[in-house]
Amino acid sequence: MAFWTDAAAEDPKRKFNFIVEISATPGTRPQSYHVKTASLPKFNVNKVEAKYFNHTFKYPGSITWDPVALTFIDSSQNDSASTSFMKLLEGMGYYVPSSGLDHSSISKRKAVSSLGTVKLMQLDSDGGTINTWTLRNAFITSVTFGDLAYGEDELVEVQVEIDYDFAEYDS
Repeated sequence: MAFWTDAAAEDPKRKFNFIVEISATPGTRPQSYHVKTASLPKFNVNKVEAKYFNHTFKYPGSITWDPVALTFIDSSQNDSASTSFMKLLEGMGYYVPSSGLDHSSISKRKAVSSLGTVKLMQLDSDGGTINTWTLRNAFITSVTFGDLAYGEDELVEVQVEIDYDFAEYDS
């Protein structure tokens, strides 16, 4: 029987039951309760084509993982999403140049260690974890700090894109 006709069947996964956990450097931790939306990991298998006379044979190639998009609700507190992501940018190695002698730059090591481990956890109706996606070697590639408008009364959203080498799925 399908879950929508049998009350005793297992519950389906629900979009609104999730937690995003980011174990960033202390003082730069984006709060998971401020996450409004999160996209789950997605991978693509590249293909290689081999031509033989009038035929084309396709073979699977390497796997590429697409970035994950998160939307945070910004707050007016000291630990706001805007403040957290600016501190994470500094943790990645970016600084506004203060002199011609400042030669520091962003590196993958600093970017990955600044963000820490990123986990997307789907929950059941009792709050227990159904499954966890762990993004390995994750780092921030894009942050949009939202829009302002006098004619709107919506909350300010910070959109973040996180790239990673691969994702692990634990059910």
